[in-house]
Amino acid sequence: HTLIGASILKNSYSPMMQLAELIARSHHEWWNGTGYPDRLRGEEIPTCARIVAIVDVYDALTSARSYRPALSTEEATRHLLEEAARGRFAMPHVEAFLDTVAAVAV
Repeated sequence: HTLIGASILKNSYSPMMQLAELIARSHHEWWNGTGYPDRLRGEEIPTCARIVAIVDVYDALTSARSYRPALSTEEATRHLLEEAARGRFAMPHVEAFLDTVAAVAV
């Protein structure tokens, strides 16, 4: 869906749609370079895509699905930290996101 989504959004004159194209294409890239579709790694991954990747996973984990209940904030936090340790996300990005989640929950 990354390439199809980017293809649908490409060639727009709108800066917002150009950003959406970049996010659609790159939000499954992994910090360690094992993601897809372009095997980008580290700083090669657009910042917007790095942020959306973390938010997307957190939302998926904390939302109920037809095949499982929603995970708690604690379980989702643990999962994000584990994924960062595996190289999926940059740990500072995950920590900043979790700080924001904690601040909003107060």
